[in-house]
Amino acid sequence: MIETDLPFRTNGDPQTGHPREIGRLLGEGLLVPVLLDVVVAAGAPSDQNLRARALSLVVPDRLHDCGAVVAQLAAAWLWCGGAPPPLVDVVVRPGRGRVLAASHLVRHERRMPPKDAVVISPPGARGIAVTTGARTAADLLRTLPEFTALQAAVDVATATGADAREVAACLELMPRARGVARARRLLAAWPGAGDGLPGAIEPA
Repeated sequence: MIETDLPFRTNGDPQTGHPREIGRLLGEGLLVPVLLDVVVAAGAPSDQNLRARALSLVVPDRLHDCGAVVAQLAAAWLWCGGAPPPLVDVVVRPGRGRVLAASHLVRHERRMPPKDAVVISPPGARGIAVTTGARTAADLLRTLPEFTALQAAVDVATATGADAREVAACLELMPRARGVARARRLLAAWPGAGDGLPGAIEPA
């Protein structure tokens, strides 16, 4: 019998039931997709705890144990919900990327200030490390297509209570990261940000 009150992966683990039975439940709408191959019972609360549980299932223990941090679109999904990402971005310490490979993960080897990450611990489940709202917004400004980056960053900041100055402070701590100059330029157009953001580049 399948326990559907909590999310689980449909990756062939015999404890999750026969793939044909899972397919039937999905087809009948009794199970719904959450993230990658993670599903949950229809009607389960679609909240941050569910998203954190799903991420904790797809980030392997070995990555969790070495301090990997969920980032970028996957972090934005945790904070805001909406459409799940097709892959999960994780930040690992330099030198750990090859050892900690997984096909559904995008690994970024870089050092991250401790203040840029937080652990979300849903009740009864392993906690998952994720970039803060400010750091997530900064990463989205750096990495998303320019026409979507600013709104996505604002959405994350709004959901987490971050502001433009906090986002600018994150960018200041990674001056050599890809896309920082562009992120600072976009930050100058942040709604209601005003003048004087640290490191901001005024639009031409």
